[in-house]
Amino acid sequence: MADEDGNAEDANADKAGGKSSVLGPLLALLGVFVIGAILVFGVYRLLAGGGPTEESAAQETLERQQPLINRAQPLSLGDVMVNVRGEGGRRYVKVTVELWYRNEFRNQVTREEIRNRLIKAAEQRLASFDMQELGSDFIHETMARTFLDQINKELRNIYGTVGTDTTYVEEVVLTNLLVQ
Repeated sequence: MADEDGNAEDANADKAGGKSSVLGPLLALLGVFVIGAILVFGVYRLLAGGGPTEESAAQETLERQQPLINRAQPLSLGDVMVNVRGEGGRRYVKVTVELWYRNEFRNQVTREEIRNRLIKAAEQRLASFDMQELGSDFIHETMARTFLDQINKELRNIYGTVGTDTTYVEEVVLTNLLVQ
């Protein structure tokens, strides 16, 4: 009789084991289905658009399409003049610099002590060009881009926004470039 009870328990265990062996793959299949549904929904949201990131990108694009005069104000730094690098003080370069800063940053850019620091940053950047660079075909574009980077970097240092992509100055306009 003890043998029969042992066999009966083994038979019940096999039946229970059979149910649990089916339950495991069903749970795995359900998990895969849920993960697949989440991925499909995520891809749909990505392709369908929507969400705040696309709206902010559209707003920024709209702002960039407005004329510069509608979204920025000019600030003249006047003439910036330094000796040409590598010429031993025999030659100098002079350029008139005008910054176009974003309207919302008026208080940050127009203060006199900030303006003086921006002039110093422009002088440092101008002093980094040598005669060969100053004689290149695209010197205005190159110089304006480097001035823009240097001035925005200086403003980020001043206002503690280092490591961000905050753009205080939209455009740098250079006129009256003179190398003598």
